[in-house]
Amino acid sequence: MVTPSDRPPRPGPLAHRGRRRTGVMHVNAIDDALGDLVDRDTAARLLGVVPRTLDRWHLQRRGPPRVRIGRKVRYRRRSLSDWVRDHER
Repeated sequence: MVTPSDRPPRPGPLAHRGRRRTGVMHVNAIDDALGDLVDRDTAARLLGVVPRTLDRWHLQRRGPPRVRIGRKVRYRRRSLSDWVRDHER
């Protein structure tokens, strides 16, 4: 049986100091990155097409770039406007 005196000591509250944190974004940076994302229905409405057209364009690799977050599909407003600008005649 393990007694409390046999357990290794727990690190103190400042044990993380001096370690480099990698792969962690600041909360404001995440809010900025996600703030301009719109869902598929909104993107379709902005482009004047039905949502199914966006799906078809994606399969044909000709639509605007999209982002998957889990199972959700999102479009950046900036990417939509850039895509429209690039496809002007």
